[in-house]
Amino acid sequence: MGASSTRPPFPTGYDGVEATEDVDPDRKDPVLMESSARSAATKAKYADELFPATRVASPGISFMEFFQMGRGGERKGSIGLTFRR
Repeated sequence: MGASSTRPPFPTGYDGVEATEDVDPDRKDPVLMESSARSAATKAKYADELFPATRVASPGISFMEFFQMGRGGERKGSIGLTFRR
């Protein structure tokens, strides 16, 4: 069987990064401030993990850059969302 026959018809997750600059910490979700339980808490609330955009994913590459690269090194598209109350 090839990958196309085993690939689910819809994505089962997403790659998420969160802004870390110009963010008012008083308005930021407290779940995103807790680094000790971050993975479990963000998965419970947002159904997946969110990584700080500027934090290093691998040497010389931020999470923002990492999630914009395919497995073969090709550039992938991304979208930006701004949430306001």
